Amino acid sequence: MASWLNSSKRNMKPRIGRACLMDSQARARGLAELLTSGPEPRPDCRHAVVDGARFDDASATLGRAGIPARSLFLDAGDRARNEAGPFLARLDPAALPRFLAIPDIAAACVFWLGPVEEGVLFQHLRGLNLIELPRTDTASDVIRPATEAVLFRHWDPSVMAMTFRVLEPGQRARLMGPATGLALSDDDGKAHMGARQAGWPEPARGRLRLSAQQLAAMDDAVVRRSHRAIAR
Repeated sequence: MASWLNSSKRNMKPRIGRACLMDSQARARGLAELLTSGPEPRPDCRHAVVDGARFDDASATLGRAGIPARSLFLDAGDRARNEAGPFLARLDPAALPRFLAIPDIAAACVFWLGPVEEGVLFQHLRGLNLIELPRTDTASDVIRPATEAVLFRHWDPSVMAMTFRVLEPGQRARLMGPATGLALSDDDGKAHMGARQAGWPEPARGRLRLSAQQLAAMDDAVVRRSHRAIAR
């Protein structure tokens, strides 16, 4: 199974240093350009999901920036787990500059676009926390389901960028749900936007499912990314 798909170990806290700060600022500027129409933020840029594992205290960091947010994990007895998980941040028209000014935020968020009510988007995102992957432990003497539910780090822009590229139209419709588009910054620091297309089929019911071929393509992308990082 693609362990990077549901592992938080690949995440690091924001790095300190002039070069890293400049890289973070450049990524934030790329997203700002993508999400700004003229002098104002896009009117459909209302929500972002933040990777709490990138910060020592994500809720406090967002609070200091004046960004309302709530955890997409609902484990009341495990605050540490909640803090390391995803947060749905609400962005009013004046909030985008403050949000993108948070150090390293561009490497730790996915924007969900569209005139979607927060409660509707919250429930959709909660439904994406688990996805179905093909089982690899197919012992002949044990009857097992063909798939297993695993945690899907949709709040990690690197995971989302690789996932979106391999999805078929119906799967993309299931991923987006009520949203009209997604925006993020990939590992190369490039800002991307994926928009809902008119020809997409209705999203399938149930959890998002990935095939073995799609997982293999994503594993190849991880290897290529590692090679690029070593070559730098």
